[in-house]
Amino acid sequence: MKYVVWFLGLLAIIIVIIFGVIITRNIIRGFNSNSVRTTTTVSVRSDDIENTIVEYIVEGPVAANENFRSFTIKISDSSRVAVTRSGYNNTPIGQIDLTNNLAAFTDFSAALDNAGFGTAQNPRNDDPTSGRCSSGRFYRMNISKNNELVSSLWTDSCAGRRSGTFGGNLSSVNTLFTLQIPGFNQLYNQMGGTF
Repeated sequence: MKYVVWFLGLLAIIIVIIFGVIITRNIIRGFNSNSVRTTTTVSVRSDDIENTIVEYIVEGPVAANENFRSFTIKISDSSRVAVTRSGYNNTPIGQIDLTNNLAAFTDFSAALDNAGFGTAQNPRNDDPTSGRCSSGRFYRMNISKNNELVSSLWTDSCAGRRSGTFGGNLSSVNTLFTLQIPGFNQLYNQMGGTF
């Protein structure tokens, strides 16, 4: 009988310790701002869609100036422009300029909204530090309305984490932008360097 009482007492102490650990962990998580995921969204579509410009910028990994590559695709209701660049001074390698129209841009804008192009995760006003993802790609998604930047989100491709303020679907955004530029694959392949 003495051992049964001792065993039940030990079991009660173990249960109290387990509950204490669980409660402490939940309290700590409750105060940790990184565990709370907040989002805000800026829509590409608006009443003044004619005055909206969307921009998708991709930079390659950190490399020697001669090997560093990047590209930008900028789209509005009247134009579609893709530019590939070399080096940190953004020397143009190639460019494709195309016209656009309001109906096409309206559909494209709706698709971007559905892909979360203007969706920010844990929004904050900080800008990524240079070289943050030195072995991967850096992505920036910008929305301008009436010549004013209203959203500038970023992420990177570093393995094991998803950094930045961009909360949308990067793969969908990439596909949507590159499909807006017939001949983009050839332009992209001409870049060479480290990309």
